[in-house]
This record gives sequence, structure tokens and C-alpha cells, in this order.
Amino acid sequence: MLALLDAVVRKQLVRIPMWRMTTEMVVWAWYPVLYFRLSFGRTESLYQAIHRLQGTYNLQANKKSAELRSWLLKHEDDPGVQDLLAFVPLNVPYRFLNPWLHTPSNRQVVERAWRWEGDPPYRLVLQEGSNRLWGLEVSPRWVDYLCSHCRC
Repeated sequence: MLALLDAVVRKQLVRIPMWRMTTEMVVWAWYPVLYFRLSFGRTESLYQAIHRLQGTYNLQANKKSAELRSWLLKHEDDPGVQDLLAFVPLNVPYRFLNPWLHTPSNRQVVERAWRWEGDPPYRLVLQEGSNRLWGLEVSPRWVDYLCSHCRC
């Protein structure tokens, strides 16, 4: 949610590439995971990915957010980085929409969100000619709401 708020409110983005969202999720979670061992349970993958990313690439735990963001964006095509963070586009954007769409099927999430059923905060944009996730498109109603109510 923090990554979405940052993209919409601070950066004023409405169409957000998935790698950008993945980057922001890592940046926002970096400090709490490494300093406070923040985890959302046994199935929490971001916790493990951040620890592996830090260890594999010898990244400092106290790396500034802007430096980490820059490093991740620069390493977007690095197969090792891609492997460590591959779970994000396969799970997170779909699961986040479940409270609005109430469906376990990723295909149904894409279809229902595309029609804005249930008033989800965003819909998923697939790469042209494939079923691969390109990114998110934020609902105009949610853009107004987030910008009006976020104190970030």
C-alpha cells in the first residue's frame, strides 16, 4: 500500500510499470525488514527476498531509499535480481485486489478489475499480446481519494 501511495500521491503516476511497483515495495520494506525483522508470517516472501538481495549483492542495511531505488532500477534486467523478486508480479497485485473482487483466480481478477467491478483501486495491465503483467492502472476515483486523504 505504501508503494501505491508513493506512486500515486508523491509521483503522480496513474499507470505504473510492475518493476517500478516491485522496486517501491522493496524500498519501503527494506529498513523495517533489516532492522526490525518485520515479517508478515511464514509465507511472507518479501522478507526472504530482501535478506537474499542484501546478502547476494552485498548491499548495506542502512542504504538510503533513493540509493536503493536507483540501484534496483539500474538492475532491472539483472537475472539474479529478477529471480529474487519474481514472486512479486506473480502474487502481490492479484492478492491485494481480493478484498474488492473476492475471487481466487488471477484470470478473473484481471477480467473483473479491468471492468472496475467492486471499485478496486487499480486494474492490471497485461503486456500486449501476452498474459504477462506489465503493470497497474489506478482508478481515477481512487486517485482522487488517495490524493485527498493521504498525509504523506
